[in-house]
Amino acid sequence: MLVLRQPVRKPPGRPATSKQRLFDVRLKPFEKLRAADRDIIRLRWFVDEAVVLRTVHGGDPVQLDELKGDIASQACDSRSVVAEVACYFDGTAWDAVLQWINNFTDNSWSCSRCGHNTVTPGIQQSKWIQCDHCLSWIHYQCAAVTRKPRGYYFCSLCK
Repeated sequence: MLVLRQPVRKPPGRPATSKQRLFDVRLKPFEKLRAADRDIIRLRWFVDEAVVLRTVHGGDPVQLDELKGDIASQACDSRSVVAEVACYFDGTAWDAVLQWINNFTDNSWSCSRCGHNTVTPGIQQSKWIQCDHCLSWIHYQCAAVTRKPRGYYFCSLCK
């Protein structure tokens, strides 16, 4: 006996929201970004946006006087692999960056939202979460998070 099945018919109407995208614009974690995009994010930790664009697109190295006064703490994170952007700096500027990274201590981490560091009274015992795109660390309270997300976490600035 031969049993025939009816063909599956797609429901009429618009496709699901996830299938309406023409381009892949979803955020990706730092490690899954293209090398050039990672370099731009890392350079923003050290210099202003205009210098980043001039350096990446124009090929001019970053000079010592163009470094920010306070380099972002993300540069000291193990996920950042800062050595990959050494080619964008001249010798003295890169030496200054390395010196700052070597002088960085665990007590120097600061929340990218409120600016408080790890030794601030009252916030010292709080939990922290890291944005998987820009690698910034944020207090659970500042990120409005009550527990660790299942997948990747992206901060409000990256979304």
